[in-house]
Amino acid sequence: MQSNLIPLPKAIWKPKLIGGIETVPWVFIFITSAVIGYYADSWWRLLGVANYAFFHGVCAYCNAKDPLFFKGIWRFLDYQDFYPNTAMHPSTNSIKEY
Repeated sequence: MQSNLIPLPKAIWKPKLIGGIETVPWVFIFITSAVIGYYADSWWRLLGVANYAFFHGVCAYCNAKDPLFFKGIWRFLDYQDFYPNTAMHPSTNSIKEY
């Protein structure tokens, strides 16, 4: 009998990572470090390089644990119901459930 289970590493969709980081956080880190390095004096340029190295390492560590780490955070923040009509009445349905 053949098993129809698909192993997790052979999933259909794989995130595109730049240097081990998702695209949006990498662009943000690169632009902020580049702005610090371009507009600063010589000693402050080291801060731009250190900024890039530190945040690149932290983000790469987070993405090594979960390749969709930042997409999960963006999705969680995007779908927050800041004005829930169900806060006082939890038995009623939320608008997003319709």
